Amino acid sequence: MKKMSTGEDSTLGNWLKMTKTVFGKDSKAALFLEEKISQAEKGPEEEVLADEGQLVHHLRQIHFGAPVVETEIVENLSEAYYANVAAATLPLITIYNSPADFKGKYVARIHNPNPLKYAAVADSLEGIRGKLPQGLTNIGREPADALVIVETWV
Repeated sequence: MKKMSTGEDSTLGNWLKMTKTVFGKDSKAALFLEEKISQAEKGPEEEVLADEGQLVHHLRQIHFGAPVVETEIVENLSEAYYANVAAATLPLITIYNSPADFKGKYVARIHNPNPLKYAAVADSLEGIRGKLPQGLTNIGREPADALVIVETWV
């Protein structure tokens, strides 16, 4: 079981307890987690595999009403990637295997440093790599990365 930085198991129930403590029991973030618990096979004991920093950021966005980025599926990530490079930033592309929003698929998302709306989807790792811009370098993954992360490209 993945652990939170508090030492507790990373479950929907523990995230809900922490969210209620930080944002309040009737906060939008708490209501979001309560809905996820109602949909989860194991309820509050469902393990949360998401990166803790990303989840905290997402819950904060929900609480304060900041828009959550909607995914726009594109055939090839080159145009979106190079638009960010032209803006003097160095985006990363992370490949995921079967993330929660695309079960059974490989997904590539651009991060700069947070996820952007652009993503590509394929049935295989080879297929998703074919949708990346040419000339990138695979920097692998970090041991602390969420299990759904396959590799990151820069």
